[in-house]
Amino acid sequence: MTIDAVRKTGVLMALGNFPEGNATATRLKMISKTCQSAGIDVSVAILQATLKNKVPENTAASGELEGIKFRYLSGNVVRPSSLASAVLDTIKGILQGVKLLAFSREEDRLDFVIFYMPSLLKHGLPMLVSLVKGIPIFVEACEIRSKTTGGNKRHAIGRWLNFTENWMEWISPRVASGLIPISHGIADFYRDKGITEEKLFLLPILVDAEFYGKQSKDVVNELEGKEYFLNSGSFVEKDGVDYIVKAFVEVLENNPDTYLVFTGNVSESEIIRARSIFLERSLSEKILFPGMLSRAELVWAYQNAVGLLSCRTNSPYANYGFPTKVGEYLAAGTLVIATRVGDTEIYLEDKKTALLADPENVASIADCMIYILNNPDESKAIGLRGRQVAAENFDYRCHSERLRYFIEANL
Repeated sequence: MTIDAVRKTGVLMALGNFPEGNATATRLKMISKTCQSAGIDVSVAILQATLKNKVPENTAASGELEGIKFRYLSGNVVRPSSLASAVLDTIKGILQGVKLLAFSREEDRLDFVIFYMPSLLKHGLPMLVSLVKGIPIFVEACEIRSKTTGGNKRHAIGRWLNFTENWMEWISPRVASGLIPISHGIADFYRDKGITEEKLFLLPILVDAEFYGKQSKDVVNELEGKEYFLNSGSFVEKDGVDYIVKAFVEVLENNPDTYLVFTGNVSESEIIRARSIFLERSLSEKILFPGMLSRAELVWAYQNAVGLLSCRTNSPYANYGFPTKVGEYLAAGTLVIATRVGDTEIYLEDKKTALLADPENVASIADCMIYILNNPDESKAIGLRGRQVAAENFDYRCHSERLRYFIEANL
């Protein structure tokens, strides 16, 4: 098949934040960089931002980051906290998204649009406009909502919202020129729905391996000089926090100088809950919460930890998804402890490129931590082999040409 050599232009339309925020912000950035490195111009359009207390503060409603143009379509970089204001903000963002797709000048006409984890209520109208205008649609999928959220909502409104969200899983294969799942589980889900292989492109977690591999000088003073295990990201049940904390209690019995660190946006109530496990033994000072770190500080924290933790529970969310932080951990060159869920064992081998623990198993997680403390040289060697896995499988540059071919072949 001959691919058109003319440079293509697209927009990545999402809910979330950019350039700073949670895993969504990282995924948006890395997809954009993957396209950019392949000679495809992609801008980021945010239909609706996240609540202020959930992400780092973003101050620019539009701008450019590393050559990636972005814009908050409603003009607000955070979603208003009151219900009425939030609804109006969302409506404004949707209408601006429609305008972007429907009324662009001929010379600025979009060749395609990627809807990131589309919501029917919020992406539905822009998606319909794309169909009417003949703009090819691609859908990026990081989870399967019908399997991972809201099945037990008590209120009718909540059940209805979940039902409309789940419609997208039926709609997407029928309207999209191509689907871009993050994991093999999601790819198999859509294969079962009849999507053909030529319309399916597995794009795994993406990182800039060179950035995470370069030694960071942005020291986190609270952690400097300490021996610690680190868990980055959300502080919720699916990430196995309680199992990590209980495992660390066992580790401390023979390793009293070691610390457990949780970075990210952790509420005071979550901190109290985590530390309560330690209180009976007067060990609460052994768990540290440095808060939201800058990207450079986070790299330093990764590189100076003895081990990095991704201990998701054996849940549908974990088995369909794949956390970006695993790629970041690996690229930093520090040994990763990951549970055997989702795509973990497709890419990682126990005691070769990572340490693999059984999910929801305190003893198994503790054994991995103890192995690292008792075998520092071998742990460093495994960490370096893990870095090679990141460079070969998750660095965005590895996927740029394939993604360009996939998009252009399905326009």
